[in-house]
Amino acid sequence: MAITNFVMTAAAVAVVASLMRHDVRSSTSVLRRNMRQMRVWMEEAAADVKPGEQTKIPGADKKPPHKDPSA
Repeated sequence: MAITNFVMTAAAVAVVASLMRHDVRSSTSVLRRNMRQMRVWMEEAAADVKPGEQTKIPGADKKPPHKDPSA
């Protein structure tokens, strides 16, 4: 009985390790593909900006709300 439990536990651990390894590989490839796409978008955006023109971030000119120190 103890040997059966050990074999079943070892098999379960091996399956989990295999699944995790595959998950890490697929996540890495998805991340790589996403980074490539973002790089393309950034290069396209940089090419669209005219020389000497700065892009303005919406809401950047707003000041943070003032917190009352007496409260």
